[in-house]
Amino acid sequence: MIKFLKYLFKKDGKTMALHILISFLLCLVYPHIFKPYSSILFISSFTSLLIFFNIFIFTRSLSIMIKDFYSNERYFIFSLPIKKFNIVLSKVIYSTIYNSLIYISALATIVFNNNTLLELLKIDTLKSGIIVILSTSITIFCFISLIYLVIVISKILFNSSKATSASIFLTIPLSLVLIFNYDFYLLNGTILLHLIYIITGLILCYISGYLLKEKVDL
Repeated sequence: MIKFLKYLFKKDGKTMALHILISFLLCLVYPHIFKPYSSILFISSFTSLLIFFNIFIFTRSLSIMIKDFYSNERYFIFSLPIKKFNIVLSKVIYSTIYNSLIYISALATIVFNNNTLLELLKIDTLKSGIIVILSTSITIFCFISLIYLVIVISKILFNSSKATSASIFLTIPLSLVLIFNYDFYLLNGTILLHLIYIITGLILCYISGYLLKEKVDL
């Protein structure tokens, strides 16, 4: 699994680094340009900009996972002498790191700039910053594990990239409610609660791996 994860980073690492740099520069430059005009306008516009950028990153990571099932590359990926669970887990981990690093780079820049958004995020110590980062990363891992399972099930039922995209689009709102609705409790929760999220994500990855092995015709 480690070798396959390294392959993913080698293949797409430069694009990830570029997006992290864009996120960093966005958070570094934007506040100094627009903050003096209106604090309310700055907060709303800056937050919206970050949300749209993160949606773009998330959409791209999803398209990469969907592409695995409907491009010629699937023959290479799924014919590797690697357990299907390890392939799924590597994909989910990579996507989690990808999305989390964008979030972390934005958050770190905000912290170093010490701007108004820092108060909104209620980050006043290094410990609270680390808790926010870890909790969000774990939530993203669980969320992407669920989305990957939806992709696999859609492949079995419809075998169409458009139908798969539609299934994800319909699933995301429910997933956000079920998973991110409890992000507050995760931020303020115990280690046990964090472990439950991680185990849930691993179970979803295992189910996806099983279905890939037994049910999906690649």
